[in-house]
Amino acid sequence: ALSTAHNGYLTGTLAFFWTLSILVNGPLADRIGQVRLMVPGLVLGAVAFGLSAAVGSVALLYVLTALAGFGCGAIVPASLSFLAEQSAPEKRGLFYGAAQSSYTLIGSAIGAVHAACCDGGWLARELSCDRRTLGAGRAAALCLRAWDPAQQRDDER
Repeated sequence: ALSTAHNGYLTGTLAFFWTLSILVNGPLADRIGQVRLMVPGLVLGAVAFGLSAAVGSVALLYVLTALAGFGCGAIVPASLSFLAEQSAPEKRGLFYGAAQSSYTLIGSAIGAVHAACCDGGWLARELSCDRRTLGAGRAAALCLRAWDPAQQRDDER
């Protein structure tokens, strides 16, 4: 079992690499396209989080947490700019508000329930971080919408 100090350092590691990724990948999303950045970020984050459940080494857990933070952090600027480009101007504020409030309102509630039910084990640690869970889900939904030619922006119809 990890100590509370390790849990704090792991959270700090995730936050640091998440933030670093936002700074690095924001301009990159503008150059190569949002979906081209969201998909690898989603895959990197999901694989790193999945592997972190099975590791027996604390050092490897830190490496995987850093990779997961970097992958999931790439989703943030790409998904927000994608939302801005794909939404009709008159609905953009509503979409941004719904996207941002979903992190806090839905994610924190679900994360707290899982953390309480799982007695603070690795599953609780993984599920209680609402931004990871919902950010990956939001990115997956946006990617699917982007690849569906039947979906068009309201102002293109």
